Amino acid sequence: MNTTLPLPHLSFKHHLPFSIQDIIRLDGKGNYTVFSLLDGTQFLSSRSLGVYETIFPENFLRVHKGCIINLGYLDTLNDLNRVAILTDGSHVAVSRRRWAEIRSLVSD
Repeated sequence: MNTTLPLPHLSFKHHLPFSIQDIIRLDGKGNYTVFSLLDGTQFLSSRSLGVYETIFPENFLRVHKGCIINLGYLDTLNDLNRVAILTDGSHVAVSRRRWAEIRSLVSD
């Protein structure tokens, strides 16, 4: 279980109490980040969403200003409303700018 993330601008490592593979989505709440996990629990971090955007693997995609999703848990895309539906049933709005990118990643 990989729970250590190297933060490039800090001299220490940030430890998460769960595996990165268990993260379904990350939501930014001001200067905090809320992790939504596979088992339905949530974890609050005092780091901003932008910190995690730079260090998470490629299968994590920022779909709008306040949300990063794990593409491994993407179920379907709703073209009519530009919404990503995740395997846990949650709906995440996708920005106009990111819509083409997420469509091309899913179609590959």
